[in-house]
Amino acid sequence: MEPVITSEVVVAYSQCPRKAYLLMFSPDQGDPHEYIKILEQERIENQARHIDGLKQKVDDVQPYSADNLRKGHDILVNAHLQADGFEAECSVLTRVEGKSAFGKHSYEPTICVGTHTISREQKLEISFVGRVLGCLQNEC
Repeated sequence: MEPVITSEVVVAYSQCPRKAYLLMFSPDQGDPHEYIKILEQERIENQARHIDGLKQKVDDVQPYSADNLRKGHDILVNAHLQADGFEAECSVLTRVEGKSAFGKHSYEPTICVGTHTISREQKLEISFVGRVLGCLQNEC
């Protein structure tokens, strides 16, 4: 199976190239540190609250699928984006006006995090998500 570059690998590479290599090619990933588990749990809870809030404000909230992406729903949630050997997870895709491969609409990504401030790594992650989404929309 061809290795796939994920946002986790990109962030790991910014910290240490060896860490990124091991993430891509090592079959044993080990157990994450307890602090990382706590942050992930917080991220999941923040994402659930954010999506619930969106569902109360917007009528057209749909789960992500390639078909829903083409149809142009207002909000797509829990997106797993794949393009050109890249993969990225995105909490929310919001429809905006503008030309793309889907017609007269495109999408902007939102990620949810488990911290109160945005780190350099999280900025890199959303940039990578935007790049993968851009490739799907034929903007790369």
